[in-house]
Amino acid sequence: MTEQTWKQKLMSFDNKMTFIIGYRNLYNFVVLMIASMSLYYGDVLGTPYFFMLSLLLFVIGFKWFLDQVRENIDALDVKDALSSTA
Repeated sequence: MTEQTWKQKLMSFDNKMTFIIGYRNLYNFVVLMIASMSLYYGDVLGTPYFFMLSLLLFVIGFKWFLDQVRENIDALDVKDALSSTA
């Protein structure tokens, strides 16, 4: 097995981070964007129910994001373990 160059290591790290953060997380980013817009408009409108609903949406969105990141890390670990044994 040949030693990886710095460029190959950097590209591998970038691919792993892209997979962990970006893969299957688009809907979580959309939920967080909607929550941030509703937080702004809830503050402008001055309605406490709208503000509380947007805070709840933020919490749920970040929870979904964290769950998906953890699932992606687990999938990446399994993929790396399988590729290293083969």
